[in-house]
Formats: sequence, C-alpha cells, structure tokens
Amino acid sequence: MQDAQQQLLTAQSESASIAKAKAMMEVETLRINQRIEILNNVGTQATLLAGSSIGFLGGEALETVDDSEYWLHIVAKFIYVGAASLALVSSLWVIIVASHLIALTRDASLRKNILKASRLLDLGLKDVRGMHYLAMGCLLLSCLTGALLNMATIISMLVCAIFALFVVQVVCKLSYTSLQFYEEVELDVYDVAAVGSIQDIFHSWLVPLQTQNRRRASRMWEAMHELHADDHLLEHTESFTRRDGTPSGARANDDGLSSRDGTPTHSRKPFSTAQSTKHVRLEG
Repeated sequence: MQDAQQQLLTAQSESASIAKAKAMMEVETLRINQRIEILNNVGTQATLLAGSSIGFLGGEALETVDDSEYWLHIVAKFIYVGAASLALVSSLWVIIVASHLIALTRDASLRKNILKASRLLDLGLKDVRGMHYLAMGCLLLSCLTGALLNMATIISMLVCAIFALFVVQVVCKLSYTSLQFYEEVELDVYDVAAVGSIQDIFHSWLVPLQTQNRRRASRMWEAMHELHADDHLLEHTESFTRRDGTPSGARANDDGLSSRDGTPTHSRKPFSTAQSTKHVRLEG
C-alpha cells in the first residue's frame, strides 16, 4: 500500500514538473515573438532613417552648404557629412542584423534550444537598439550642423537650444517611464528597454572583427559547406539511380549490405551535424 502511494506521489510530482516546464517554454515562446515584433518595428524605423540620411548626402543638400574656407566651416562640413554617413551605415546595420536575428531565432525556437535562443535574442536586441539610437543621434547632429552652416548665428543658436532641450527631455522621459513600470508593475525593465552604452556599441563592433572569432566563423562555414555538399551528393546519386532504373543500391541497403564493399549498413552510424562539426569545436 505504501509503495503504491509512493508511486502515485512520484507520478504526480513528475506530472507537475512536466506541466511547469511546458508553461515555461510557452512563456519563452511568447517572449521571443514579442522581441521579434520589436525587431521588426526597429527595422522599419531604421529604413526611414536610412532614407533621410541619403537625403542629407544628396547633391542638392550638399549644394546648399556654404563654400566658405574658414576652418570652422571646414570642421562643420566634416561633421555634417560624417554624421550623415554614420547615420546611414548605422541604419543599414540595424536592418541587416535585425533581419538576421529574426531568421536565426525563428529557426532555433522550433528546436530544443529555445532558452538559449531567447538569451541570444536578448543580447542581440540590446545591440540593435543601441545602434538604432546612435543612428538617430547622428541624424540629429547632421541636421544641426547643416542648420549652423546655412543659417544666421542667432537662428542657428535657436535651433541648437531646441535640439538640446528635446534630447534631454526624451532621455528623461524614457527613464521616468521605465521607473513607473518598475515601481507599479515590478517589471524588469533592463531586459525590455536596456540600451548599450557607447562602450557596448564599440564592443559589439569590434568583437566580430577579432581574428579568433573570424577563424571560428570560417571553420563553422567550412563545416556547413562540407555537410551540405555531402547531402547534395547523396541526393544526386539517388536521383541518378532512380533515373537509371537500377534499384540495386536500394535493394542492397534493404538487405543490410553495401553495394561496394559488402559492409552491413546496419553497423554504420547515421551522418549528423554534430559529428561533422566535432573536429571544429568552437571555443570562446
């Protein structure tokens, strides 16, 4: 009787654990979908920023810049063109990286690595958000520099004051809104609204360029090419066999023998991605 009760309690405990794990997976799936939607919105905004940056670098916009050769004007021209260029490339970076993150996360969430995929998506979203804010800041700086080059001193000072007040108000508003959600809802705002600092942005730029990481990525792509080349060769061989009308290879495999050396195919291990990439284990 006691053994039956113990088995019943064990079964109930295992059932509760399975239900809890299933609920956690569903929550992570919802969180991933939410972040993917955020990435889509950021990508759309980055597209608009890229279009505006191209307008600042167009021929008509550059023709309106004063041709004065004073050193202050030369510095302002460099800032104008440099900020607009940085805004453009940052916007394109956001579009490309956001699309790549969405594609990888959607595929990974369908496998058994949903928790790791969610963590990587959080890190990528932080970098994307930081680059998005950098693009907006550079676009504002380019617009401000263009106003200083083309307007009178008093009017340009008014533009500077309006821009500075707007930037300060936006930063304070974001912090205050996050504070309200933190106090009223007890929300962990770091995972939702965290923005990488300038140091984090430079870190996200430099880490992929490191020699060690580039070599790891090169070994990964080589392993993937070898794997897909083997799959393509196998598909081509099977297609040729069916077209030739000689199913001897299929019959030999069904009998458990290879068509070449007579080695039993039952004893062969199936080819897998893990085995193909075992010799290129990436250390980081």
